[in-house]
Order: sequence, then C-alpha cells, then structure tokens
Amino acid sequence: MAHELHAVAGQSHETLTTLLVGGGAGAALLIGFVAYLVWRDRRRPRRGSPKPGGKNRLRIPRAGRAP
Repeated sequence: MAHELHAVAGQSHETLTTLLVGGGAGAALLIGFVAYLVWRDRRRPRRGSPKPGGKNRLRIPRAGRAP
C-alpha cells in the first residue's frame, strides 16, 4: 500500500518545485518571526533595570551651557 500525499508522486516537476519552494518560504518566515520575538524579548528590561536608550541615561553637559 503506497502512502501518497494528495497523489504528489504523480505531479509534474513544476508542481513539486512550487510546493517545496512555498513550504521553504513559509518555514523561513515562521523561523524569522520567532527569532524576532526572541530578540525583542531579550531587549526588554528586567525588573529594576532601566530601559535601554530611555530617559535615565547619564547626561554629559556640553561646554558653554549652564545646567
């Protein structure tokens, strides 16, 4: 008994290539989205630490200006 997924074995090479490329592109998008979410979560501050690039930065006064 042959197990065929929607009779893929009888399809043309063009159809099979389209299925493979489409599946690969979908997988790449999914992996990229998950990687973005992980990257964004790692940038979030932990409890008690200031946000990166936030208002709590050390400000260096410029020469010639009064504070």
